[in-house]
Amino acid sequence: MKFLKNLIELYSEIQIALSPILIGLFLGVMVYLFRTDTIGLTISGLIVIASVIAGWALVKRVKKKETASTFLGRVNASPELNKD
Repeated sequence: MKFLKNLIELYSEIQIALSPILIGLFLGVMVYLFRTDTIGLTISGLIVIASVIAGWALVKRVKKKETASTFLGRVNASPELNKD
């Protein structure tokens, strides 16, 4: 059971970290498409690295207060998101 709990917690942490990472990847690709030289590649790489660090920091911040699966459950169950 402990293995399953750790697996679910790891999956939840990955989900939390993916939000800023995907935003950073999108911005990095947009910068690189706008400027396809070495400077554009460097800037987009820095954006992606910053987004990975931000995702990691977000996971650490959430884990200080509660488990990642509890956080995701609370976010997914919020009634504000269910309104049409």
